[in-house]
Amino acid sequence: MVRYYTYEPFGEVLEEDGTLSNYMMFTSQYYDTEIDQYYLRARQYDPHISRFTARDPVFGKFEVPLTLHRYLYCGNDPLNRLDPTGLITFHITGTVMGSFGWSGIRQSGIVFDDKGNWGWINVTGIGGGSPAGNAGVSFGATSAYDIFELEKWGADFGASGSGEWLGLPISIGGDIIFGRKWWGAQVTFSGSIPDFIPCEYHTHFSHSKVYSFREIYDSFTAAIELYMYEVTTLGEAEALLFTWGMLESIPH
Repeated sequence: MVRYYTYEPFGEVLEEDGTLSNYMMFTSQYYDTEIDQYYLRARQYDPHISRFTARDPVFGKFEVPLTLHRYLYCGNDPLNRLDPTGLITFHITGTVMGSFGWSGIRQSGIVFDDKGNWGWINVTGIGGGSPAGNAGVSFGATSAYDIFELEKWGADFGASGSGEWLGLPISIGGDIIFGRKWWGAQVTFSGSIPDFIPCEYHTHFSHSKVYSFREIYDSFTAAIELYMYEVTTLGEAEALLFTWGMLESIPH
């Protein structure tokens, strides 16, 4: 035994002892010692007040009144329930891939999970494959708990075949993707050159980075605030205020 904890029902520590430094505590979740709260993906949870510190992004049901409470932790029944926090992550990304012995991959697009978390993902990688090249759109899903679980090294293994549809060259393929703690699959639709190489096989090792839309929103608003000091005409001011108003209307 290197460390033990005794908790109250809502996760406040009653007793602890041991030599091991540990941050995975109540219900095996990450405890942020700087703010004394648990990181539960979409929101932070404060065991000292038995409540989340932000509103639930998922609306409740009128036929189940307790779900209408936007800060309640697991329906006020922590002895029998855990609060689910997004078990599937989806992505829609634009892809660019070239394969000539060694190959490179680049994906950039929107990623979201089933609890309302949204972000922007960039994936870069290097690997090997038969000579081919295409660019298109990928749709995929992983077992990541939330979008930020994708910020890791991973790999994908897949193939694509080329043909014609309505007289236009088109390629369709699929990948199995793996990460440190997640796995999934994606389907790619793209344009290619079927007369050049009809089929392509590849393996890539990649790195994923996710940016929250809050970060993008903050960078836009910061740029607008700086530009305010350079406004010289009424038209510029009106356009600036209109843009700022549009940004404020977006959920973030």
